This record gives sequence, C-alpha cells and structure tokens, in this order.
Amino acid sequence: MKKVFPVLIFLLTLSGEGFAQVNVRDSLTQGFLLGFGAGVHLPGGDLADKFGTSIELGFDTWCKTKGNWMLGFGGSYFFGDNIKIADQIVDGIATSSGQLIDLNGNYADYKFFERGFTVLASGGRIFNSFGHNVNSGLVILVGGGYIQHKIRIENAGQNLPQILDEYAKGYDRLSGGFLTRQFIGYMHAGNTRRLNFLVGLDFMQGFTENYRGVNFDTGMLTKGIQSDYLYGLKFIWFIPIYNVQAQTYFYR
Repeated sequence: MKKVFPVLIFLLTLSGEGFAQVNVRDSLTQGFLLGFGAGVHLPGGDLADKFGTSIELGFDTWCKTKGNWMLGFGGSYFFGDNIKIADQIVDGIATSSGQLIDLNGNYADYKFFERGFTVLASGGRIFNSFGHNVNSGLVILVGGGYIQHKIRIENAGQNLPQILDEYAKGYDRLSGGFLTRQFIGYMHAGNTRRLNFLVGLDFMQGFTENYRGVNFDTGMLTKGIQSDYLYGLKFIWFIPIYNVQAQTYFYR
C-alpha cells in the first residue's frame, strides 16, 4: 500500500497540470484516461445455472483521440456468494442432514464462493451531440478478450480433505474461454476538470470450456462450449491525462 499512494498522488498531480491548460468545455482533447470501476452483474446462459448476482471491480486504460474515438485495455475481478449448485456438489459426500464431517468427527465449517476475472480490449466512440460539452456524451464500446471463473471452496479449519487441495479441483468447475463485450453509457468529462466518470450498461458473453477432467459430484465430464453471460450496470471514475498540444477548438 505504501507504494500505491505515491503513484496515485503522481497521477493526480499530472492530471491536475493538464487540467490547468486544457479547456474541456470548448476543445476536443486527446490523451489517456485511467479508469477505476465497479459494477453489479446478473448471470445468463449456463453461468446462471451455477451462480447468482456478482460484484465486479476493475481498471481500464484508454487512449482518446481528438475525434472522440477511444481504444483501451482493461481487466476486472468479479465475485459472489450465491452458488446455486452448492447442495449438488456435496450431496454424495454429505450426511443425511446435508452436513460434512471433518477430520475430528465434527460438522465442518465450509463455504462456497464465486470467483472470476476478465481481460478485455475495447474500442468505440463518444457521441458528443448528447453531451454537456464536446468531450462528453453517449459512449458505445465493443471488445473482446478472455474470461475465467470457478467455485472457490473455503474451509476455516482446513480439516475437510474431501473437498480441499487436489480434491477441490473435482468440484470447482474451473472454466475459461473467449469473451465478447458491448457497453453503452454516458461519459461525463467535467467542465470543472475534477468530476469525470463513465456509467452505463455492460454486456459480456463468454464462450468457455470446463478445464477439469471430471466433476467428482456427477462423475461426468463436461464437454463442449458453455455460454456464460454477464449483464449489468457499471460505474467508472477516471483520471484524464491530456496532451496539451493536441487540441481542436470547437464552439457550439
């Protein structure tokens, strides 16, 4: 953490210097946008059979042109605690009451969680006819990349060997594959040069395969491509670092 704060201070200082010389209201700007975001997603397709709502945290870096085109790269980490197949996973190794017995002969304390990440490249444009200044407006982005997700198994006492370590791989449904993405939202580049954000609807479609050989609870191999969808709302706060020399003045 001690190394992170100097970097953030440097970025804020650098962006502040750019702010002092760039008229965001009346000039089309060129530069980089560093974004930090959060979102809430609902699953669809095969993913909805395993998981419920998930929370996403991520980052994005865009190159913005004077023509309001954007090209960027980013990643996200998503997580949740609604595992719809939890009972199915332990059914074959649980007691008649649905409990698991640990090494000490006691009922075990265990939990299942959703964990995953995405890596994406995206491109699109800001349509400033809908914005409050020439650098703001409706944003449409499309992209592609990689998605991976699994069920994380946690056992507080690490005393439940039947679902831990190598055995956990037989239950975690680790999957990954190609990802497509569409985003539509609103970009706000503040006239005061301090309030900058992007908010909108995020749609992602993953075409994944199960990386494990056999699911221990079903005794079956998951074959073929899974359709894993995520639909949700995303908010991104960004720091603009403008190229002061590259501006196109525009008056309405």
